[in-house]
Amino acid sequence: MKRGLRQYFSLPVGGLPRMLLILAVLMIGSQMMRSEAQALQASPTSLTFQAVQGGPNPSSKTVKIYKSSSRKVSWSGKDNAGWLSLSPTSGTLGSSTQVTVSVNVSGLAAGTYSGTVTITTSRGSTVAIPVTLKLAAATSTRTTGTTAALAWNANAESDLAGYKVYSGTSSGRYGAPVDVGRVTSYQFSNLKLGTTYYFAVTAYDVNGNESLLSSEVSKSIY
Repeated sequence: MKRGLRQYFSLPVGGLPRMLLILAVLMIGSQMMRSEAQALQASPTSLTFQAVQGGPNPSSKTVKIYKSSSRKVSWSGKDNAGWLSLSPTSGTLGSSTQVTVSVNVSGLAAGTYSGTVTITTSRGSTVAIPVTLKLAAATSTRTTGTTAALAWNANAESDLAGYKVYSGTSSGRYGAPVDVGRVTSYQFSNLKLGTTYYFAVTAYDVNGNESLLSSEVSKSIY
């Protein structure tokens, strides 16, 4: 009877260590997957574009996507706004890759717009990049005698500090701007008869960041 009991409770040699080894490998693999899923990052972490209603699109910006592991995974990207686009929209990611973010201001009203670009890997890691578009209002002009009055719609940004007015006698070539503060109109006087003047406006925020020039307007003085 004793011999039978010993045979019944005996464990095959090497069985327990093999089971522990398999369990350890599974735990290490699970930890590596969790670490990789948490490591996806973007630089910069957010983007801001500035443009003028009816004017050209601002320059595209590049975002670096990276992770701590060099293991290659596939990725895909998407955006959630009609004025926002991403290129490329998919690829293979080792330790890092780059994507280009662009905005299209055509048909948009003046104001501030918010969107998000999201990058997701095949292993489930995700990073989101907030995108802000600040679109300044277009300008208009009228003249009386040798004066010209410039007026524009107010910007809605909470960090708006003021506007700068540019003028010149050649298209696209202006002298030093006039800082007019937070007003939305300005009058030029003592303009020369027989001369065509060109005008544009920019907005700037409390940190001194200045928008692109507005659409140019012109007026000939007769």
